[in-house]
Amino acid sequence: MKKGHKERDVKRSAVRREFKQIKKKDLFFGMIILALGIAAFFFYQNYLVIEVCEDMGCFKESLVNCDAASFVRADVDAVWNYEILDEGEDVCDVEVTLLRLIDGKIEMDKLQGKSMICEIYKTNLIYPEDDLSVCSGVLKEEMQDVIIKRMHDYLILNIGEVVEGFEEF
Repeated sequence: MKKGHKERDVKRSAVRREFKQIKKKDLFFGMIILALGIAAFFFYQNYLVIEVCEDMGCFKESLVNCDAASFVRADVDAVWNYEILDEGEDVCDVEVTLLRLIDGKIEMDKLQGKSMICEIYKTNLIYPEDDLSVCSGVLKEEMQDVIIKRMHDYLILNIGEVVEGFEEF
């Protein structure tokens, strides 16, 4: 073999080895990117997608497993939004937001748009706002303020009846 051919073959071999190394690196990085993409997709599906429930049955089913879900409930007095946030051992953290008062007194208007976090038992069948003892947050505090103010006003208006009731004891 001639010297020129040998040098050319050596150069070709070196280029092929380098090309194979580049291909292996590209393949390795491609696999890493693919794995990260798949992991991101599953994370998104399992943790970032919130099911929007149309009825309380769907929401209760999500509550049993603490699956991320939201539900808007309108009752006679108000429109509430519930969103399952996190899971404890036997409870789920549910964010409760008072979206709108349908028919309320002026002191209740300040509660609209406020939220509280309630630790709801997975098997609970009552609405979170019906048991404020399991809740914390601005909405709970302001609801309690309104309740205390109403009790105070009732006592002031009916102090005579209250005193008579105590005198009977």
